[in-house]
Amino acid sequence: PIEADVHASLAAGIFAARDRCRALLGIAAGHRLLTGFDAALAALAEAEPLARADGLARELAELHYTRGNLYFSRGEIAACRAEHHAALACARSLSDPMWEARALSGLADADYADGRMKSALARFDQCVELCAAHGLTRVAIPNQVLIGFCRAHLMEFDAGIAQIEAARALAVQVGDRHGEMMSLESQGLLLTFCDRHVDGEPLLLGGLALAETIGARRFQAIVRGGLAACALAAGRMREARERIERALEVARATGMGFCGPLA
Repeated sequence: PIEADVHASLAAGIFAARDRCRALLGIAAGHRLLTGFDAALAALAEAEPLARADGLARELAELHYTRGNLYFSRGEIAACRAEHHAALACARSLSDPMWEARALSGLADADYADGRMKSALARFDQCVELCAAHGLTRVAIPNQVLIGFCRAHLMEFDAGIAQIEAARALAVQVGDRHGEMMSLESQGLLLTFCDRHVDGEPLLLGGLALAETIGARRFQAIVRGGLAACALAAGRMREARERIERALEVARATGMGFCGPLA
């Protein structure tokens, strides 16, 4: 009976640590979506000792993945890459395809930010193939969008735009508003890069409306930058100025490393 009580107490301690760790990871993920980067990093710093003390490999995979995404948003690419390598190691130790796919996506982001488009495209392709093999539709959607962006940077504009359009249709089908918003933003931006501003502006306006609805402030900045380019191309100078000043205002509030230089 005494030994049973000890085991029960130990089990309760592990579950308590796991529950607290999971809660902190959820808080960090929420802050990341709302661009509260410092608060997200603080939650992860509090969660990490809990995860390491109890050997919570699955929680560590999520922790490193989330931290890597935060560093990507700040433009800290070496730190981003290191965190996603750590996430990938945790995921593979668990044979967990979802977290492996997410870690591959994070490493692709790091390649993309370094301007290594062929490497980024290969990693995004690998991620989407893994998602397809395991039915991970919601994980696949943003990565399909980024495959399209990589193709455009490799001068495959129409193929890239078609890839994003397919991702948007899938996001609408499964009710993924963040994925829909991201695909509208990305497709609209690619069209502006191709000097197809008339086609891109309605998509960007749709993306902005969704970004405002779900509170994705970081995406509001880059969408407003694209909308400023559309107004400029149409000769609407005052409107272009207002849009780009608003884009910069949001970028300064959410972190200039993401799209500040573009604006």
